[in-house]
Amino acid sequence: MGLSNWYAIYTKSRAEKKAAIELERAGLEVYLPLSRSLRQWSDRKKWADIPLIPSYLFIKSENPSPSILSLSPHALAYVRHNGRAAQLRDGDIQEIKNFLSNYRDVQLDHRNLDKGSLVQVERGPFKGQRAEVLFLKGNYARLRIDVLDIDLIAEIATTHLERV
Repeated sequence: MGLSNWYAIYTKSRAEKKAAIELERAGLEVYLPLSRSLRQWSDRKKWADIPLIPSYLFIKSENPSPSILSLSPHALAYVRHNGRAAQLRDGDIQEIKNFLSNYRDVQLDHRNLDKGSLVQVERGPFKGQRAEVLFLKGNYARLRIDVLDIDLIAEIATTHLERV
């Protein structure tokens, strides 16, 4: 038996858990990193396990065979790097597991924002406005929003921003 490696798989949107269950039932070792997050509904708050990396999960396999993808209608493709299926080490997966065992409500932010970044607000009352990041504080950015030649300064969650 050959050496197994971890591979990242793209899934359909919001179908990570379904794909993970289907691939596990087919006998594969699957890892779906989940973050425990407190969610607010109109009548209650509840802790929920949310996929840490939307539309991604990891499988351990000897090779990234297309037949593996056919085991779940929710698995779309292998994540590719330099033209080949992206391969991860056991240590990479273990680091994610260790991190998630120590922290709750973890969120990834791919925006790579820093002072001076130009962003567009994606949610909230300033939706559609472009702004400049003045500084970052935790998961919030203080922005300069130019409206009618007046500088408005607002603190907005970085998850509501997209880099321009």
